[in-house]
Amino acid sequence: MSGMKRKHVTLSLNEKLAVLQRLDKGESLQKIAKELNVGVPTIKDWRKNRKDIESYTVTIDGENALKKRKTLKKPKLELLDNALWMWFCQQRRKGTPISGPIIKEKAIALHKKLEAESEFAASEGWIDRWKTCHGVRFVSISGEKLSADAEAAKNFSVKFQEIVEEYELLPCQVFNIDETGLNYKMLPNKTLASSNDTVAGTKLIKDRLTIAPCSNADGTHKLPLFVIGKSKKPRAFKNINLSSLPVYYRSQKSAWMDSNLFKSWFIDEFIPSVEKYLKQKNLPVRALFLLDNAPSHPSEEELVKEDIKAIFLPPNVTSLIQPMDQGVIK
Repeated sequence: MSGMKRKHVTLSLNEKLAVLQRLDKGESLQKIAKELNVGVPTIKDWRKNRKDIESYTVTIDGENALKKRKTLKKPKLELLDNALWMWFCQQRRKGTPISGPIIKEKAIALHKKLEAESEFAASEGWIDRWKTCHGVRFVSISGEKLSADAEAAKNFSVKFQEIVEEYELLPCQVFNIDETGLNYKMLPNKTLASSNDTVAGTKLIKDRLTIAPCSNADGTHKLPLFVIGKSKKPRAFKNINLSSLPVYYRSQKSAWMDSNLFKSWFIDEFIPSVEKYLKQKNLPVRALFLLDNAPSHPSEEELVKEDIKAIFLPPNVTSLIQPMDQGVIK
């Protein structure tokens, strides 16, 4: 079997760098070659060209591109390639959505300015190679971070830390709540399908609930979910006492949060629960309640009981620093 031809394997630049690091640690050429199913001379070539590999990877933007790129070969239209990449980065920093046709149109326009003497059609193959080279991928737009105020978030973080230190609060004494909509009947908008399958859309069913998780910073006290539905007595709970549910359920005709519901929850649920928790922990009944400044929330003056006080986040920072927005709700 020793005469069997080895299957050709091409490693990415990222993988080649990892091999060079393993050699630095003293691992043998033979061991690495056998593990990766490549020839020993191939690894020797990488070691010989180490400076070229390392200097080239420094110029590549993004970890995704580094994982996919396998050679040091430069694009034929290098000036156009770099100009298009600079334009793309500028547009994404502004939050501008970019599609394949937009990239193609811009590439043709830049080519006319930079290298008009050569022929260029911005073919699908060229665009695909450009995207692969720079690690560009197609993703869904989500969240609100591009419209967020990073400077305000930074200033508030400093102020918040000063308040925590002034009142000598532990993480377990700092709470946060946030609401989100739950469309519990809505079907997924993507599906797997066979090649001869005709995929037809369905009407979106937008029946919803509002749910609001609340917890302290170290996660040691999580209050029952605050759930708001349209029905005062949902048909599914016909013979069930709503107070026995594992959630705090209230109703509102549009299933949205409003200030009256929030204030009732704060007085009837939040305050008793937090007081009981802190006493069990032998801590002073002192807590900070962090929330966003949504119109559905009462004022800070209404959300106070002795040493339990609320503090509002500034506008346009919740996607950056509100704890529940950092993947907790999701």
